[in-house]
Amino acid sequence: MRGRDASKKTTGGFAATAMVLALWLAVSGSGLAEPRPVHELRVLADRGNAGAQYQLAKLLAEGKDVQRDRQVAYRWLSRSAGQGYSPPQLAMGELYTVGGGFVPVDWAQADAWYEKAAKKGNLEAMARHAGMLASGLGGRLDPKEGAAWMEKAYLRGHRVAMMNYGAMLMEGYGVARDVARAKELLAPFASGGVPGAAAGDTAGDAVGQANALLTLARMHEKGWDGEADPEKAMRHYYRAAERGSAHA
Repeated sequence: MRGRDASKKTTGGFAATAMVLALWLAVSGSGLAEPRPVHELRVLADRGNAGAQYQLAKLLAEGKDVQRDRQVAYRWLSRSAGQGYSPPQLAMGELYTVGGGFVPVDWAQADAWYEKAAKKGNLEAMARHAGMLASGLGGRLDPKEGAAWMEKAYLRGHRVAMMNYGAMLMEGYGVARDVARAKELLAPFASGGVPGAAAGDTAGDAVGQANALLTLARMHEKGWDGEADPEKAMRHYYRAAERGSAHA
């Protein structure tokens, strides 16, 4: 599961948190029908408009049309998130996952924000909340609910959730084992044709391939598809290792 990758992001302090804040804000919409001038955003934000607060946070984080101030950006972000708006809720979850100068590392808080955003229908938050529940990193280990959220995210088009749900089906973790369906979900990753991958996303392709191959290797090793096949298992483990898996 990808949830454990979060432990690798906890260094870098203020700079790391600022970088993640800018990244999340740069890729998310504001919720307003059209861009507004900074002075209008400030008026709307002061009146409690969550979309304006979020757009203002974006501009402050990027230093676009206004002097960059990521601490103030964070304050507007948290105010917007507190009003139930899912994009800043997702961003808050990521900030608590990373920690640093703005907030401490707190995976329970991170998952609380992911859950809020997931319940609003935010696709990325669904996948992240699923990973937290499946791994227990957020303080609550619930494989069954984690699998349910992972399936929701995959059915709505989240490619990492598709791979993770395939692995859960293969392992019978949080959901009844279904080897045939698991193989269907994992096959595109194992072959290198990661569904929905951005053009040139070779790093994403390699990670997806490695994880899918690792799961298929375990299938052949354990005989989950009928009969153990050590030779096929070794071939898949070797291919997973070639693509960077530390577990192969």
